[in-house]
Amino acid sequence: MAVAVKITAQELTRCTDTLLSQLPVEVDETIKYLANDYKIPKWQIVCGVLMEAQLGGRLSAFMLDPSWQDGFKQALGICKQCKKPFKPVRLGQLFCTEACGTAQMMKENPSLITHVENSRNVINDANITDRTDGTSNSSIGNNTSDSGGWSEVSA
Repeated sequence: MAVAVKITAQELTRCTDTLLSQLPVEVDETIKYLANDYKIPKWQIVCGVLMEAQLGGRLSAFMLDPSWQDGFKQALGICKQCKKPFKPVRLGQLFCTEACGTAQMMKENPSLITHVENSRNVINDANITDRTDGTSNSSIGNNTSDSGGWSEVSA
């Protein structure tokens, strides 16, 4: 037995806007014009168009935009940390890079800086030698060999 989930008009509007953002601008403009003219939400127009296509036997005759294979078109985002525009690689992305995300996290939680520095000190003090070439972790980044000091493991 399926459980009914209540969906709000606000969620339907947000989803419709997201869907329409993937189509040519004139499609959204037409839907917006019709919604204003009939004084109904855009999601109702979109559903009505789909129902009309179904009733007219045209729902199985669809068009695909080749760019849809690459995923959703994304508007440029503004990085929450550095305030520069960036192209998000996932929905809801707030930062342009991992470095900006980390910087923002450190700014919001200054106690993390001390925690990270203490962790580095513990690792450096231990002079751990878990690398196959016998060098310690303190030399990571100084090794110029292609393997970075790690040897390949064959199955």
